[in-house]
Amino acid sequence: MIKIIKKGSEPSIFPKLRSEYGNYDNIGDQKSLLKEILISEQNYRCVYCMRKINMNTSSIEHYVPRHGDNGDISKSLDYRNLFAVCKITEGRPYKKQTCDVRKGDSLLHISPLNETHINSIEYKRNGEMYSNNHDFNDDINNTLNLNEMTLVQSRFEAYRSLLDIMNTKKKNNWSKKFIEQTLNKFLDKDNRQPYIGFIIYNLKKRLSKM
Repeated sequence: MIKIIKKGSEPSIFPKLRSEYGNYDNIGDQKSLLKEILISEQNYRCVYCMRKINMNTSSIEHYVPRHGDNGDISKSLDYRNLFAVCKITEGRPYKKQTCDVRKGDSLLHISPLNETHINSIEYKRNGEMYSNNHDFNDDINNTLNLNEMTLVQSRFEAYRSLLDIMNTKKKNNWSKKFIEQTLNKFLDKDNRQPYIGFIIYNLKKRLSKM
């Protein structure tokens, strides 16, 4: 999970839809337009697990759900309440479900819009994600299931692939400047690398030891 850095002023389509349709359940085909906006601002990554997503592999997530005991339909077209998430685990057994498929109408404590929340996330060497905040850790492990085995392996493989590229360029002779230059590429607001949170965390960790 990483902070959404492009969530700026509300696109004009949102107040227009609220005025014409009232809530999300009534907007019909307009959902595709909203999803395009959300996917683009998230650089084609799921807001929770950081998988690569596109129009066919994603759905629109309501951070505060529309329905259920925790639902608030008044937030259903609130721009800052909507994100793009992967739907790859739909139909899988519960223990294999992740992100919004797993979350359903539950409420989260951790927010993709809060930098302090996101900075509380740490990683083990194998790619496993955790937070010292008990509620956030519960979101990670239970509500969103972000330590599902396939995700942990994918995060690890993404970073290992980067290390291979870096070694090809510098053959283990990495200067502080070289690591900083590599890190800055991933900090760029337009970078589309999947599982980027784990990569950034590890590059920052290496720099802190130099």
